[in-house]
Formats: sequence, C-alpha cells, structure tokens
Amino acid sequence: VDELPCTDPALRAQVKNFLGRIAYDNDEYDIAIAAYHDALELQVGTDSIRTAVTYNNLARVYERLKDYDKAFEALERSVAIYASLGDHPRLAGSLLNLGVIHYDRKRYAEAEDNYLQSLTYAREAGMTDVECIALESLGNVQRETGRYAEALGNYTASMAIAERSGSLEGMASISRNIGELYLDQGDAAHALPYLHRTLALADSMGSRNYAQDGHQYLAKAYTALKRYPEALASWEAYMTVKDSILSDEKNKASKANVPEDAFY
Repeated sequence: VDELPCTDPALRAQVKNFLGRIAYDNDEYDIAIAAYHDALELQVGTDSIRTAVTYNNLARVYERLKDYDKAFEALERSVAIYASLGDHPRLAGSLLNLGVIHYDRKRYAEAEDNYLQSLTYAREAGMTDVECIALESLGNVQRETGRYAEALGNYTASMAIAERSGSLEGMASISRNIGELYLDQGDAAHALPYLHRTLALADSMGSRNYAQDGHQYLAKAYTALKRYPEALASWEAYMTVKDSILSDEKNKASKANVPEDAFY
C-alpha cells in the first residue's frame, strides 16, 4: 500500500483496514495490528465512523491475543465515537464486543450491562444477528452467575433466531452452551441431546473446534451417567480432534518462521 501512487489518506486507510482483516483471518496478528495502526494514523481528522470501525477491528485482534487492556481501550474509543454520532447499529456491535472483554475478565456485571445495551440497540435497528449473539451472551453471563432459568430462557430465544436464519454456527454454539448449562446443574441426561446436536452441526460445517467441544462435554456427560465405554469413546474422539488442531497450528507456526529466501 505504501508504494501506491494514491495520495488520498481515506482511501489508503481503507486499504489498510482491508489488509488488516485479511491478516486477522489468517492469524497473522502482528501484521493486522500494524495495518490497523497505519489506518488510524491516516484517519486523523477524517471520517469518524471509519476511525471507530478501525478501533473496533483492532480490538478484535487484541481480544484474540488476550491483551484485554489494549482491547478494552480500543473498544472504548469505538463506543465513544458511535455514541457521539448517534450511530446505534454500529454501537450495538461495539457494545457487544466490549461485553466480551468484560466477560473474558470475569467482570460479569459490566458484561451484562453491555449486552443489555447492545440488545436494545440491535432490536431497535432490526439487527437479528446481533440480537441472537447478545441473547446468547447474556445467557453465558447468567450461567456463570448461577441464574440457570434466566440463562435457559435467553439461550432458547437466541436459538429461535439462529434457527430462523439458518445459522449453523449459531445453533452449534447455543446447543453447546445449553449442554454446558445442564452439566453445570448436574443434569447430564438433559445435556446429551444438545451435545449430540453440537456434533452433528460441527460435522455439517466441518468445524473441528465445535467437534472438539462436543466430544469433550459428551465425555463428561457420559462419565457422570456412568456410561463409561461411551465416555471413553468420546474422550478418545476429543483427543483425536485436539491433536489434529494442534498439529495444524504447529505446521502454520513452523511455516511462518521459515525465512523468505528459503522458498524457490
């Protein structure tokens, strides 16, 4: 981008944002961070909305790296800009992301407040995708704080939206969370169908992450039910998927560390 003849800062910043997103999707976090910071420098005194979007994107990278302080700082800036502009649709997304940071840090009261605000703005704007995630996220907070009936109510509402939209990932995530909820309550029998659904959806999507979670929680459920052969099979399946994911991560890291002149 720096070699392009274009002198328009806004356009150059837009390209930097695009490059940051590509780097993020490819787990190249250092490159993504550098691209987003370049974009912010180019956006000084220009489009506030684009600046807020960049801060939101930057926060996602820091959240993935578990650098919660930097993620929180970037999201606060994003939220402040959207709030000042009255941009409620984008504010819904940033508040949702801010809630995730609080949740990761076990600040459940703050997370719940952010999720509720996000839910309000999402419903106001008819953003059913954000509404779905906000409801599920509220359920997660309520599960963590022992409010199981409230959690199940929000999971059920979230699942209804995911099913209407046909979101396989949404259904898989919510099914897993409901399974966890029943395990937390010591009700392994009711957890089973939700965990089996998680596995079926993982298979449909080709998602090893959801498959890993499904097998892990199924192993716990079968153990609690003293169905030990099935528990062992689930545990072995979990380890197989986990090893496959770790192997790919190691290969990716190894390739990333090979000097550029080693390729011909």
